[in-house]
Amino acid sequence: MSDSSGEEHARADLVVAGARCLTVLDAARTEIDDGWVAVRDGLVVGTGSGAPPEAAETLDAGECLVTPGFVNAHHHLFQNLTRAFPPMTDKPL
Repeated sequence: MSDSSGEEHARADLVVAGARCLTVLDAARTEIDDGWVAVRDGLVVGTGSGAPPEAAETLDAGECLVTPGFVNAHHHLFQNLTRAFPPMTDKPL
């Protein structure tokens, strides 16, 4: 299989096909209509548009939106650790 750059890849475990794909990998923030994403061993190994490559499993994502994985770096871990600690109860942050 090859991706939109023409790079060759081994057969994918999973292809998510027929989706609208958003990327953040280029300055143009490319949107791919009728796109596909190929996954092997839990990693994205290819993207493209049109006919998807062969895969062990193909998921029809027609009328769905595929986005890169987002990471939520905002957390309150320290609050979870101190909320039951008596000297810290009802103290300002």
